Amino acid sequence: MSCHDIGRGMNFVAVLIKEMYDTGEISRETAVKIFRRLQRGVHWCDGNEYEAIECISNRCGICLKELEKGEILYPPYLDVKEEHLEAATDYLCEECMLKLYGEEGKRKTIKVYGKERCKVE
Repeated sequence: MSCHDIGRGMNFVAVLIKEMYDTGEISRETAVKIFRRLQRGVHWCDGNEYEAIECISNRCGICLKELEKGEILYPPYLDVKEEHLEAATDYLCEECMLKLYGEEGKRKTIKVYGKERCKVE
């Protein structure tokens, strides 16, 4: 059984980090390091990593660009965080998807998830 409270608590901190990044108080690199640490922090209480950063669920894990409802955010078919230390999440905007994995990676991800499931809600 998962402890959802720790994820919610970490997300409370993540909201501050997101705001600091958006206002330019901290760099993208610093924000990514903290988001990654927040995700690992939930393991102290058997939490879920995605809950710790719920507030950035509509952002690219590499460039932290915020996507609008209906835009495509490619889900984690690939282990982006494992391959790229500069990634906060495994979700990618189209530009970063193409830069890192090319058209082939984009096609494979769409094939696995379907285009509708990749849209930001």
